[in-house]
Amino acid sequence: MRAALRGVRHPEPRQLISGVPVAPPEAVDVLRSKVDEGVCLATPEYLEAIGSFYLDFHQVGDEEVRELPDRAAPLQKHPNARDAT
Repeated sequence: MRAALRGVRHPEPRQLISGVPVAPPEAVDVLRSKVDEGVCLATPEYLEAIGSFYLDFHQVGDEEVRELPDRAAPLQKHPNARDAT
């Protein structure tokens, strides 16, 4: 996550916002120091398994990863979607 934030910060966006569903408090503190605004829905004191916070946290295979851009394409054409250009 930190590497991704550094990469996004490089072109100097007006504001950098990070959101994660769950993370330990110390990780949230580190992430918030790297962004303008950071949001985390759950910060359990003892985080043992992130998967326990999800109804479906299955392993993603190579084939599914290759299919994701095609599955996301219709969502990007939604009238309320932001233009990436």
